[in-house]
Amino acid sequence: MADSETKLSDDTSGNGGEALSKLHKMSTTAGLGSGDYVAVNIVAVIAALLGVASILAKLDNALLVVPIAGIFCGVIAIVQIGRSNGTQTGRWLAIVGLLLSLGFAGFVVFQKVSDNYRTQQDQQAIADLTREFGEKLKVRDYTGAYDLFGGDFRDRVPFEKFKSRLSFFETAQAIELYGELSSVEWNGLVQFEFDNRTGSLIAGGLAKMKFAKKGEPLRQNALFRKVGQKWKIDTMPDLFPAEKGAANGGPAGPAGPPGP
Repeated sequence: MADSETKLSDDTSGNGGEALSKLHKMSTTAGLGSGDYVAVNIVAVIAALLGVASILAKLDNALLVVPIAGIFCGVIAIVQIGRSNGTQTGRWLAIVGLLLSLGFAGFVVFQKVSDNYRTQQDQQAIADLTREFGEKLKVRDYTGAYDLFGGDFRDRVPFEKFKSRLSFFETAQAIELYGELSSVEWNGLVQFEFDNRTGSLIAGGLAKMKFAKKGEPLRQNALFRKVGQKWKIDTMPDLFPAEKGAANGGPAGPAGPPGP
């Protein structure tokens, strides 16, 4: 009997540190399996709310701050819950908020990058179109230049009128004043708009017509229109002004010389 008591006493004293350690760990999670209240992490709730509100970022790029805040809160909530030893819950709220914030932020960023890429492609197409128009004029290829204009323009301006108007630069007076045409270039600035009437994209800019003898180029307003996936010159109102009386069905007068 004495030997048993001695052995029990030795086991208790030898494992005392381990027993106390287990007791401490149990005290930090006490009640978790007995229905006691477990706190919901407030940052997780905020992350979920911000995740839902992240859809607002689609309305304005400035509202990207909402999903960014949602991502920040989601990460913090997950870390806090993981370190709470089970005393906090709400991990799924944090995860859902984080995923929503990432999804909407990624969508807005991707859309912005795609729009910028398309804009650069459209700007390059307009620059190439304007340069091609100048190359056609330099070699007096009026048929080729005429084909660079859209169907509405060709319906309004017959080819003979188009050729007569541009051949002004071939006259002796024009050659003496301007010299030979060197190039036609887009000035690099353009404003895009969507035409609700036709459902097409239009762009307004300036074409610079450079001549050998004239230092300053002639600046011509130009309107471009995207027909399908291809850009066309919609009109150059300085060279081909709208006909007076055309809107009322009246006769149109002859066009004057190109303006500076």
